Amino acid sequence: MVVLPNVNESEAAATAERIRKAIELQNVGGSVPVTASIGVIVAAEKVYGSAEEILKAADDAMYKSKLKKSAVSLAARG
Repeated sequence: MVVLPNVNESEAAATAERIRKAIELQNVGGSVPVTASIGVIVAAEKVYGSAEEILKAADDAMYKSKLKKSAVSLAARG
């Protein structure tokens, strides 16, 4: 989990994409390709009632990314 205070949705998505690309390009797995699927949520507004709801939304977005393979997906709002 990465927490980015004071960023909007596009900044968070761009940061996540930079992280995803860096993991892919660093060849951290040697002969085994390593990729990242990242879910992004911006919880600046009071849309979520608890930390658990925020984590579930982020997890759902990450699962969307896994289905696309090595991607960044934004969580649906509320």
